[in-house]
Amino acid sequence: MPGRVSAQLIIQKSVIKHEMAPGSGIVDSLEVTNSTNKPLAVKLYWQDFIYRQPFDKGNKEFMPSGTSDYSCADKITFSPNTITLPPFGKQEVKYSVKVPESFKTGCDGVLFFEMSPDVAKSRIGMSFVTRIGTLFFLESTDANKSAKVEDLALNGGVLQGNFHNQGDVVLFPKGVFFFLSEDGLVEDRGEVNKLYVPPQAKADFQFVIPETLPPGKHTVVLTFDLERGDSVVIEVDFNKNPEGDINLVATRD
Repeated sequence: MPGRVSAQLIIQKSVIKHEMAPGSGIVDSLEVTNSTNKPLAVKLYWQDFIYRQPFDKGNKEFMPSGTSDYSCADKITFSPNTITLPPFGKQEVKYSVKVPESFKTGCDGVLFFEMSPDVAKSRIGMSFVTRIGTLFFLESTDANKSAKVEDLALNGGVLQGNFHNQGDVVLFPKGVFFFLSEDGLVEDRGEVNKLYVPPQAKADFQFVIPETLPPGKHTVVLTFDLERGDSVVIEVDFNKNPEGDINLVATRD
């Protein structure tokens, strides 16, 4: 979905991802649109960011350019730095990416588009800064994308655990699960809450075991898709007694 600020400034791409071989480069662009009948003055600048705990809502802490351990500031250039969009006008912002031969992990950052305070005024006449950003993620073809599911536990009919990013790039694991009966029939399925996990960080997840499952032995198969063909799969066996109590029996990678 394109980014918007008060339906005035529209950015074509809210997230840009590039997989880069060490020593490679690319040139690309994104489009900026003024949806109003008045000119818009826009300033462009780069900042770093990191995801903040608990890593389940995409909360970020923004930082000065070049200060993050995973900053892309020295690998991305963009032009122009300022633009004035005519009423209902559009303009391309060009950017280039160049990574060194030593680029073996990943990096990220945000390109902010900030409207002039003279344009962004409240109804009571106070000026304020209004900005919107495009997130950039660069990932080396040699990056280590690995993870592990840890600390699985059952608590009151809820399966809990944490997703441990053991690699060197930010991961956005897409978790799905399905329940199997003892004879291998699919009984139910669902998705894990969305996660945004920095390198070496851990994020909690949980999901409810359906009350509709009958007494007996069941297995839940949990898969986290890490993109680019990588995934983490774990199986959890549990028993449900006639009273509805659930006990974890075994886990398998």
